[in-house]
Amino acid sequence: MKSRIAYTLSLSLVILIITACAGSASTGPTNTPDPSFMSINERAIWDFDNYRNELKGLVNSAADAPTESSVDYENLAQIVYQIGALSEQIDEYEVPLSFIKAQSALSNFAHSAYMCYNLKYQEYVRESVGDNTASKVDYSICDKITEYEESYDLFLQELKANNSE
Repeated sequence: MKSRIAYTLSLSLVILIITACAGSASTGPTNTPDPSFMSINERAIWDFDNYRNELKGLVNSAADAPTESSVDYENLAQIVYQIGALSEQIDEYEVPLSFIKAQSALSNFAHSAYMCYNLKYQEYVRESVGDNTASKVDYSICDKITEYEESYDLFLQELKANNSE
């Protein structure tokens, strides 16, 4: 009798653990979509959203980074490096043909952010070593960041609408 009760309790415990860990078939433990259950288009949209959010966070960090000391500029250099690495990931990401325009717009957003904040960092480096021979830096690429971001957002909305049909 005791072995039957122990067996029943252990079986109940195993079933409880399995159902608690399993959750929904298409979501992970945090209720986020599981990429392994997505279609190619859904996965590309999901990845593009993640790239955009990460890039936007880095751009905001770079824009808000103080530039009053060498430590501040080293922090800016790290952010610029991260933007450059993310830009390379975006360029190398293989997408369906219908996603090329969105990828191009996201790539333009990433490249313009990289160029803008890299120019700001390079200007600091030149000033810190006393190099006044360089010509004035053209920051017009910085004005393009928002334009490319908005262009990307429009392409992504279009892709999401087409994918939901």
